[in-house]
Amino acid sequence: MADQSSTSPWAPAPDRNASVKLPPFLAGLTERLAGEVHERWARQRMAEGWRYGPVRDEKLKTTPNLVAYDNLPEAEKDVDRGTALTTLRTILGEGYTIVPAVPASDAASGEIQAVEMLLRDAGTLTFEAADALRRSKPAEFWAAHPALLLRLARHASDAGWPLMVFDMASQALARRESSAGSGPCPEDGPLRYLEVLSLVEVGALERAAQELAKLENLGGVTGDLQGLRGRIAKMQGLRATQPDEARVCFERSKTTYEKAYRAARENFSSCGKPEDAETAYYLGINAATLGAWAGRTEESKILAREVLDLCDRAESSRAGSSADPWLEATRGEAHLLLHDGKSAGAAYSAAAHGLKGQWRPLQSMRRQALETARRTGFPEAKVESWFRLPGLHVAGLDGEGDAPPADGSIVFFYLNDARQLERAAHLVPRAAEFHLGTEEPLDKFRERLSAAQGELLDKILAGAARVLGQNEIRAAGQETTPVFTKLFFRGLALLRAGELDLVPHGLPSPAQCGAVPGQSLPFRALLCADAKGYSRLEAERLRIFCRDFLGCVAGVVDSFREHTLTVKTAGDGLFMAFRDVPGAIRFGLELRDATAGIDWTRRGFPEDLGLRISLDAGPVMEFKDPVTGRDDVAGRLVNRAARIEPVTPVNHVYASRTMAALALALDVPGVRFEYAGETALPKGFGTFPLYHVTRK
Repeated sequence: MADQSSTSPWAPAPDRNASVKLPPFLAGLTERLAGEVHERWARQRMAEGWRYGPVRDEKLKTTPNLVAYDNLPEAEKDVDRGTALTTLRTILGEGYTIVPAVPASDAASGEIQAVEMLLRDAGTLTFEAADALRRSKPAEFWAAHPALLLRLARHASDAGWPLMVFDMASQALARRESSAGSGPCPEDGPLRYLEVLSLVEVGALERAAQELAKLENLGGVTGDLQGLRGRIAKMQGLRATQPDEARVCFERSKTTYEKAYRAARENFSSCGKPEDAETAYYLGINAATLGAWAGRTEESKILAREVLDLCDRAESSRAGSSADPWLEATRGEAHLLLHDGKSAGAAYSAAAHGLKGQWRPLQSMRRQALETARRTGFPEAKVESWFRLPGLHVAGLDGEGDAPPADGSIVFFYLNDARQLERAAHLVPRAAEFHLGTEEPLDKFRERLSAAQGELLDKILAGAARVLGQNEIRAAGQETTPVFTKLFFRGLALLRAGELDLVPHGLPSPAQCGAVPGQSLPFRALLCADAKGYSRLEAERLRIFCRDFLGCVAGVVDSFREHTLTVKTAGDGLFMAFRDVPGAIRFGLELRDATAGIDWTRRGFPEDLGLRISLDAGPVMEFKDPVTGRDDVAGRLVNRAARIEPVTPVNHVYASRTMAALALALDVPGVRFEYAGETALPKGFGTFPLYHVTRK
């Protein structure tokens, strides 16, 4: 046979089934098949390491098409529809017959089976995959199958994604409450519990307390419910500004924890299950500690001794299992309450060994121990000696210290020159954590590298815990500058140092990053606000809203005119660009206080009326609007700022990581940024970490 490849190029045969007519009832199946084609493609891409990104990038493995089929551009849908149409026409063209299906029950549908398979291995789901799964099904699907939604929500909660949990739980519960004839279901209680837990974890304590009250008549969460109630009271006490107020909160927390502890201990005594013991000693040690914080020293010591006995019994019941760091931490806390420093130090050391470099839980343990030492008169220096946390060192920026980071340090390395690659590669294997920051997107930096340098960069990336700021740099686009990237990098190092209560070494000053006092910085701060409940207002309430609610907003805006570049409103929406980061933060908090401090229900407004306020910062394009003649701003960052506001809880201020980092980098005083979790912003804008903004 002749080798045809050498004489003429191959060409596909004409589509002999192109003229086959599909019966009308197959229209819906065609669209569903197209969706399945997209789902299979998305699963394959995610398995290969691809993730969502605003632009397709082969090296970084990002694509804007990793979204639900319904959110694809029509051009992309047409590609999948073409595959579906070709398949159906081929089946009919080969002489087969397709008849309308008999409606199948949901329990037997492949859709449910596919979700079941994904949730069976939920521990392997990344944030992006879990969020894609949630968004791939309509609200009606999750409403009809609350058990599947609960499993997904529990996975998200365990993985530390509280904003995703809040969205899932609150939307499902609101839909059930608004649906006529839908009574309570067994999943309502656990879903509402997860909703409250997510609010606690992002620092929205007032809202959490309100939602907690709705759990009173729902079963299935009794022990957890009491623990959650105690945790809220404890956090309220830590936030209290007056000692008497704090003591009352701690007393309430202690009482709540102790009541639950007594019931859990009795349950363990009856059944002897290890998990019952874990619940009991968790509740018991919290009751003992909060009692000490409230000044009930002797009661606290009695409880501490009971907890130690319970820990011994729990350890006996799980003989043969490896040591539990949380049981050892509980012992350490009990010994600390009894002022037995030797035993406390040994138990905390065993707990730290079990956590094996998990710095965040170890730091949480340390903070609890230090708080107890401060409130009970135990030497804090001794407590500090029990916890060996790594140092944090900043390298790669101008002005860094001469001393290299010690082995086992957390290293933040700023890379902007190929000559730094060897030093970075030398530090990676010696660091407890290696965080890489760059002055430009990695793909652009890589273009200037030789093959050997590219291999060195790949080695660094393989060992890095995080590559910092790539999404933020892309959001800034062409407007990004070295001053912005250096300050952002400085702020990220300070955020990590704050999480672990570490003092960073080699940290450049704001001036060394290019923030010269008295000179304008090459970025702006942005604020978006929106009033939840506005769309439900009738004409009479709407007039009062415009006069009173917007009048309240206007009063705050007027006092900040010198800080603003532009102010725009649209109905209940507010957008502002600020010349400086501190002014935007102060405005956001004052606007929240002004509107949340008024009881709008007494004026006939819905109970949930309130502002959702979001903050962002970074380089933007500034221009004079030819239509209005006013100064304005534009760019991807403006779009991102608008996407944060819809996921913000009412009467709270949320900020992007960029805003949090820049505020810390500029040493803005009197403000606290509490990590609120990573979340996917609406309209496929990407996944970003967010922070809850409060006053110190």
